[in-house]
Amino acid sequence: MGAPAVPPPWVAKLFANLNSRVGATVRTALQPLQEQVEKLTKEVQELRDDQEKLRTPLKGSALLHSYATRRSWLI
Repeated sequence: MGAPAVPPPWVAKLFANLNSRVGATVRTALQPLQEQVEKLTKEVQELRDDQEKLRTPLKGSALLHSYATRRSWLI
């Protein structure tokens, strides 16, 4: 077994340039998807916030109803 083959410098440069161009192309292609993900993430958070705002009063009214129902059994 000999030493591993080392490619000539021009091959390394070729792959470095290719990697750079592919990376830029991929980033450009994924930008609209990233924007859509950010938009959907924001919408999901807004829906969760709205859900929590609605849930809190409903919990309170359910507790009052439960308390009143138990209390009516005592009377």
